[in-house]
Amino acid sequence: MDLVHPGADLIGRAAARVLWQLNETDRAHTGRGIQVEVDVPQRSVQRALDDLASIGLVHSTRIGSAKLHTLNKDHILWPAVLEILESGLRARDLLARSITRVSEGQAALAGYAEEGANTPLALLVIWRNDPGDRDRRLEEFSNEVSVALGNPVEISSFTIEELASEIRDGNPNIDRWERDFESLTSGTPISIHIASARKHLGL
Repeated sequence: MDLVHPGADLIGRAAARVLWQLNETDRAHTGRGIQVEVDVPQRSVQRALDDLASIGLVHSTRIGSAKLHTLNKDHILWPAVLEILESGLRARDLLARSITRVSEGQAALAGYAEEGANTPLALLVIWRNDPGDRDRRLEEFSNEVSVALGNPVEISSFTIEELASEIRDGNPNIDRWERDFESLTSGTPISIHIASARKHLGL
């Protein structure tokens, strides 16, 4: 599934983004205004608005030369659609709960998801203490995530000492992890762990 815009897998990329944007505010939007915010071609936005209006999820009203669009949250389909749109947030919660369980609270997790269905979910796991059976725990974690989300999982796993070695050896992924990866567990952010590893090296 597309973890950035999960609704895209079921209702289409343009419709999912249009609905997400309309839900962000209660004010009316023009098609052009929506297009600027969602980075989808204007023709695709207009087609999505027309389709959504045809089933009543969007109300469209012409005022002068402009057509304004609002979300119909009273529609019987809206609660189900909202569940789909917000499933990315639940996916983040699942990742955090799963790594906390399999690591018994001894690991911090950060992740990065490319936009698009079935793209690999890149995860970085930092262990506070090495439990001695990391491979088994990570395999259990990976299987659980893959079943729940449908995405292949790519895991990089280090203790702080191992992370320091990766920095010393010039691992090209370090900057990407620090810049792009979102911390998914409470406590110390991944960027702080990387800074700690750098400090360990005297950098």
